[in-house]
Amino acid sequence: MTVWQETGKKLGQRDNMAPSSSSREWVVDDISGKGIIDSSRVSIVFMEGNKVGGSSSCNRYSGEYQLNGSEFTVGENMASTRMACAPALMNQEESFLKLLMHVNQARFGDHGELLLSTPEGETIRAFQSSPKP
Repeated sequence: MTVWQETGKKLGQRDNMAPSSSSREWVVDDISGKGIIDSSRVSIVFMEGNKVGGSSSCNRYSGEYQLNGSEFTVGENMASTRMACAPALMNQEESFLKLLMHVNQARFGDHGELLLSTPEGETIRAFQSSPKP
C-alpha cells in the first residue's frame, strides 16, 4: 500500500501495511482527539482484495476500502455484528464507525502511526500491533 503526504509527496511503500496472508493489525489509540476507553479494543486490519475489518469496541466490522494516492475511502457496504455492550462502549463504537465512513485521507505520522482523516480534520490514529511470537 502506498500512502502520500498532504502535499502529494509520496511516503513510499509500507510493506507492513500491505495486504498479505498475514495481515497486521493497527490498534486505534485515538478517535477524533478523544482517546479511547481504557481496556477497550478498536482495531483496523487491511486484508487482500481491498478488504478492511477489525474490532470496533464491542462488535467486529468488515467492509471494503479504496486507496487512490492519498485518497482513502471505506465502501458503504460496511457490515458489523450486533452485540450489546455497556453504553460507553456502544457510544465509542458508533463514533469510530461514523468517523471511519467519512475518512477521505490516509497518511503516516512522524512516529509511524496511521492517520485516517475526514475533510473536517477529524482523525483516527492507530499504531501497528506487535507481531505475535
